[in-house]
Amino acid sequence: MRNAPPSLTRLSPSCLGRLVVFVTFAIFSFPAVSQEEDLTDPVVAYNKTVSAIQLQKWEEALQITNGVIREHSEDAFARYGPVFGHFHFLTGLALLGNDQAKEAIVEFNSCY
Repeated sequence: MRNAPPSLTRLSPSCLGRLVVFVTFAIFSFPAVSQEEDLTDPVVAYNKTVSAIQLQKWEEALQITNGVIREHSEDAFARYGPVFGHFHFLTGLALLGNDQAKEAIVEFNSCY
């Protein structure tokens, strides 16, 4: 009897399962570097700002929110709707944390 080599096109169920787990892990574990660093992207900026506020890094939060507001100020309402007002709210929180209450009130009033 000849021993036939295993077919490369047919995978055992356990091997296929391990391959699916590996590929899924690889896709979701390594986000694109460009998206992670693009602080003009509202989603990235929002997540980083919330993290900075939770860590009480007020200046970092202000830098991010001011940058995204500056980048999108012309078309923010038309493009994103009222939800973009959250950046003004987050700016207000960071200003409060930085003991700048008067400036924080201005930002809170800027929320849509």
